[in-house]
Parts: sequence; structure tokens; C-alpha cells
Amino acid sequence: MTDDDRTDWEYMAQALEGTGDYRIIRRFHPAERYAEPDGQVLATAIILDTETTGIDAHKDEIIELGILLF
Repeated sequence: MTDDDRTDWEYMAQALEGTGDYRIIRRFHPAERYAEPDGQVLATAIILDTETTGIDAHKDEIIELGILLF
């Protein structure tokens, strides 16, 4: 995919969002690093996001998990 293709897709996504009838989910492109190393010990953690069909744990289901390691 060329940069021009990405621009065309982004234009189309913005046009759809502009109608108020659509919500576009964009791919996450993680950064290689967010800051230069400063010599401190690093730790690893995750962010966990769940999407469900409701809030009743007995009848609703998990339909999506999002996990980000950082």
C-alpha cells in the first residue's frame, strides 16, 4: 500500500465518520519506544480492555479483548 492509498482510505474514513452514522476503528501502530532510555530499571506491564454484550456476568459474554504490552 502506498502513502497515496493510505491518504485515500483516511479520506474515505473521515467522510464516513462525518455523516454521524459510522464509527471507524483504526489500526494501532505501536511506537518502537516512547522515550530514550535513562538508565533506570524497566518493568513490563499490560493494559487489558474487554468488550462485552452487557454487564450481567451470568448471561452476557466477552466479545473482544484488547491487550497492550508496555
